[in-house]
Amino acid sequence: MRPAEWPGHDLRVRTVVAERFVVGWSTAEVEDFIRRLTAAVPVLAGLGAELVGSWAVPADETCLLLYLADDADVVRRAHAAAGLPVDRVVEADELEARRPG
Repeated sequence: MRPAEWPGHDLRVRTVVAERFVVGWSTAEVEDFIRRLTAAVPVLAGLGAELVGSWAVPADETCLLLYLADDADVVRRAHAAAGLPVDRVVEADELEARRPG
């Protein structure tokens, strides 16, 4: 079943999710990555990858980065140009969940 067909959801916006695996990283290393990411936001945006949000998921030892971009390759190229490696980049569909009733 494609996302647009999932019951209770409306397909709204195409997004790109990048993951940086931080397995074994110290808190200081994760904070440094986030500082460098924050400093690179204008560069990334200039290359077509607009950062919408970022999340640390300690239980999975990963950082998730949400972008608006033409496609995943734009985000990959922007991160490479900014010197900020990411481990996985995938296109995703943003879904708006609604409460019943």
